[in-house]
Amino acid sequence: YIMATSGNLMALACLAVGMPFSDINSAKEYGYGDGIARLFVAIPILEENNRYPLVNGTENAVSLLANTALNKMNSVVFSDKSAIPALRLAWLSKSILIKVQKNPKSVISGILYPSEFIKKLLLFSKVIRRTF
Repeated sequence: YIMATSGNLMALACLAVGMPFSDINSAKEYGYGDGIARLFVAIPILEENNRYPLVNGTENAVSLLANTALNKMNSVVFSDKSAIPALRLAWLSKSILIKVQKNPKSVISGILYPSEFIKKLLLFSKVIRRTF
């Protein structure tokens, strides 16, 4: 489901900014990782509303899911840099996945985003380095 939603949305965003169609699977994999990170952030709100999105919410399962998503994001390769502006939509996702991987209980208590200053600093560094 995450691949069909977040993965496809990321692929469409990347295609819209000029990514070659040959890189579509890489964009979907990156979008999958972003979707899992966003799901982890949303879980406390979903559970407050009696929605339980994780079939297996054990610490090991959550950590494994974060690890899988992070590996997908880290293993993508793009033939050129045209997709970078769209990929920056997920600029906080890797740090969220790393936090969850290290501390799966943080999903239940709520994942805190960095301060606005730190977020802007991180985004600025990605823009300067031309990375995603």
